[in-house]
Amino acid sequence: MAHILVRCPKTGQEVSTGLKTEWVMFETLPGIQMPLTCPACGETHNWHPKDAWISNRNGAAETVTPETAQHEIERLKSDNRDLARQLAAARRQLEEKIEGR
Repeated sequence: MAHILVRCPKTGQEVSTGLKTEWVMFETLPGIQMPLTCPACGETHNWHPKDAWISNRNGAAETVTPETAQHEIERLKSDNRDLARQLAAARRQLEEKIEGR
């Protein structure tokens, strides 16, 4: 999972909100402001999901666009279809093995 980041309005530093997410879940965050005790300046800021981004797996910041999120959704759907096919094949093999005894 990746960290949700925002920019401290006082220092301009990128800071973690303390929350982690997957891309798909990030796109569904409610459009409300959330409080954050800022690790950069110590003040409490309200952040809004539209002003946040997630870090990618190697820690670098990456802006998530609707197109990027849609691509990730399609990749996950494809992965799920592949897993379902593998599971069905394994089940058939197990059933054949049981019937062959």
